[in-house]
Amino acid sequence: MPEKILIVDDDLDTLKLVGLILQRHGYEIIAANGGVPALAKASAERPDIILLDLMMPDVDGYEVTRRLRADTSLAHIPIIMFTAKTMLDDKVAGFEAGADDYLTKPTHPSELIAHVKALLARSQGPRAAAAADRGRMVAFLAAKGGLGLTSVALNFAAVATQSGHETILADLHPGSGTLGLMLGLTQNQSLAALVTKPVGDINQRAVGAQLVSHASGLRVLPCSVAPGEAGLLNNVTQIEAIVKTLNTMCKLLVMDLGTGIVEVTRRLVPMC
Repeated sequence: MPEKILIVDDDLDTLKLVGLILQRHGYEIIAANGGVPALAKASAERPDIILLDLMMPDVDGYEVTRRLRADTSLAHIPIIMFTAKTMLDDKVAGFEAGADDYLTKPTHPSELIAHVKALLARSQGPRAAAAADRGRMVAFLAAKGGLGLTSVALNFAAVATQSGHETILADLHPGSGTLGLMLGLTQNQSLAALVTKPVGDINQRAVGAQLVSHASGLRVLPCSVAPGEAGLLNNVTQIEAIVKTLNTMCKLLVMDLGTGIVEVTRRLVPMC
């Protein structure tokens, strides 16, 4: 698969031009026109490298870099600061914020490609190690209700835990989640507390705070049976970010996806 590059710039002409240059060299392109959408897309898309402008009206490139480096699930992504700011102090500030490389505008396409290739080559080792640290994912999905799907998912996770596998069990159908009830948990709002957050705020610390430990040793991300929360299933980007974060926090992630094929299911099943 081609490497995925997130380009961040509030100038649309720059986004189009740089995107075209990189696409012609076989890279997959994601674009964001500001700091806030950049953080969201970085979390949702997990790019292989980020090409980041400094001067943006919402959140500048320095702050975007600091937030990415503070998120353990995103901190490994290489960042090239690509900016018209040429002063030495600007470059120093960029590296201090956590940038891996600094490239000034305008630049020749061959120079841009050379920097991208070099940084990708240097980051192959750390990225491979990060991928190796991720756990395996198993999802349970029913064609219709009443088949005992949640019981099967729970039993599978319980056996895995008793067999010594570090396991997290996630209930991912808000509005009809029964795992918490079956386990006698008093906290059943964990998923709702996460899917209502901005994607950029979904990280290991936030997700870990919502996990509930069962006496068996199994860790659970429960969700509510309150019908009013069923609409949270439409927060597809947040749910996908939660799952990707959970995947870095255990050796086996077991997911109860409920009944039927919806957009979030289409996103999660290929990851298993």
